[in-house]
Amino acid sequence: MSFLSTFLTRERLVQPQNTKLVTVTLGVAGGLWVAWGLIRRTIHTLHPAFLPGEPNPVLLATPFENITSRHEDDDLAHVEEYDVVIVGGGTAGCVLASRLSENPNLRVLLIEAGKSDLTLLHSRIPATCTELIHSAVDYGLKTVPETNMHNREMSWPRGKLLGGCSSINALIYHRCSSSDYNEWGLQGWAWKDLEPYFRKAENFMPSPAWPVDWSRHGKGGPWQIRYPSFTSPLLPAFITGCNGIGVSTVPDINHGQAGMVGVTRLQTFTDSESRRSSAATAYLTEDVCRRKNLKISVGMTVTRIITQSTADGKRVAKGVELASGPHTPIRYRVKASKDVIISCGAVHTPHLLKVSGIGPRDELTRHRIKVIKDLPGVGANLQDHLLIPMTVNTAKGTSINYVSKPLFGLKLLAEWLLCGTGLLGANCVEGAVWMRSHDDPEVVDKIEDLTSAAREPDMEIISIPGWFKDMGKTSATDRNVDQWTLGQIPLRPSSMGKITLADSSPFSPPVIHANYFSSESDRQISIWAFKKSCDIVKASGVFKSWELPKRADELNDDEILEFLKESANTCYHPSGTAKIGAESDSGVVDTNLSVYGVQNLRVCDVSVMPRILSGHTCAPIIAMAEKFANMLKGEYGSVEV
Repeated sequence: MSFLSTFLTRERLVQPQNTKLVTVTLGVAGGLWVAWGLIRRTIHTLHPAFLPGEPNPVLLATPFENITSRHEDDDLAHVEEYDVVIVGGGTAGCVLASRLSENPNLRVLLIEAGKSDLTLLHSRIPATCTELIHSAVDYGLKTVPETNMHNREMSWPRGKLLGGCSSINALIYHRCSSSDYNEWGLQGWAWKDLEPYFRKAENFMPSPAWPVDWSRHGKGGPWQIRYPSFTSPLLPAFITGCNGIGVSTVPDINHGQAGMVGVTRLQTFTDSESRRSSAATAYLTEDVCRRKNLKISVGMTVTRIITQSTADGKRVAKGVELASGPHTPIRYRVKASKDVIISCGAVHTPHLLKVSGIGPRDELTRHRIKVIKDLPGVGANLQDHLLIPMTVNTAKGTSINYVSKPLFGLKLLAEWLLCGTGLLGANCVEGAVWMRSHDDPEVVDKIEDLTSAAREPDMEIISIPGWFKDMGKTSATDRNVDQWTLGQIPLRPSSMGKITLADSSPFSPPVIHANYFSSESDRQISIWAFKKSCDIVKASGVFKSWELPKRADELNDDEILEFLKESANTCYHPSGTAKIGAESDSGVVDTNLSVYGVQNLRVCDVSVMPRILSGHTCAPIIAMAEKFANMLKGEYGSVEV
């Protein structure tokens, strides 16, 4: 008998003989209510009622005929005007649009070439992020044939949707080492300057299963940070293996401690229902998008930044031109009364600057682009992390290879849709160990110490509890075999590349010269990390056999290097191509993120980082965008909200 029926009987509202009927009725009603809630959740997940962004540009911008001599006609006399135009609705752009539009007197336009990430179920399911690579929401870029990688043209996924790469990446929340920011030596961009903005962005949800000092994290911010509810048996095995080779466990890698060396469980940006919390879903909520002073254009590519000369001969950014495609007869223009902010990422930001006439004079002249500002640093200083996986076979029942079986997949999808739990709510990169090569006396003479400070790492090894190869685009040959992948990420590469133009068209893909493994030190540290990965799996207690054709622990250095060259891909962290720094030192922007030589033109994305960070770049750029938005509020005469 239920509590409610007992109460009703006691109060003489029903007779005792009817209490069973009341109990059954209440039980059925409760079951129907729960079922309806689950159905509503599923419908809302599969078909969101709200999709941000306006696909019709004529409602947001002014149409013009598409003319050939683009730099001859910069008419903005009767063009739709905003205070701030943000180019790129990726990780940084979403933050800036949300924060700047908190001032109701500031008219903000955000322009994104893709569409909403809410239309893609694979984007919202954390564990299916690899399905987005080589899809319609990936720009599908490739490097030039990389000389030191067997002349491979290596894929570079870049998100083409609201939220940018935060909508397609592996959801790893990592602030990186505090000394990395201090190493930059930039006024206003040290760790002490950025740490409050990490907190401001966060809504951290602690986990009883992995206790941390959550007071060092933020509460109430828009970005949802938590530990996934699912873990595989390989997570404790990974920690055991790292401990077995002398690496200590660190409860929380994200509380700003000095000395980041250690092994830990990874935090992710997922909400309480195990859905991805991208920059778009976190910052462009329905309430934000309903602000009358914020407009979002989707499906439109910015073709150039429109600049004009002032009376004293200086150049000033006045607006942008945009189009739906390369062959459309119509282009659209908008005017910015305060700033044009470029937030297109480390590949597309230098590309847009160059096709707009801002970049190295020789390159622009070669492509017959009118030189607005000779700025040699645009596209230079390209740095990226490699991800080099190594897979081994493990004891029965340890890995998640079974998820590729159709019936298991349906079960897991139902669990995620209806309950917000299970494996699909995890990002499947469960743990990571940060290591310092110069702690190993056997290799100190072979590897250059490029760490940002003493006790800081130059290598990360991540743990994936299953088969992983070719960016997750190939499946295990035998789903009944348990496998475990350790992926090394060299954190402090000395090899640097560049982004150049294929031609003058804004629709032509940029040319990517990654220049991986061009230094001997970079090659040696990856050989060292391969051997450390072998040591970790052997000390884990679950290792069964090598997946490689030959025993991995018996390969010589030349054989290891060949394996690395064949297996390496990007870790999706390109940085530094429009760096903060002096113009004489190939800098592109100053510490206010203003582009040298062009007034009212700013850059805020991962391209402004002078030196790549010792970890994952998504959280740092959100913190940098939060700080930059607050700087602009001060410039525009608005107090922080």
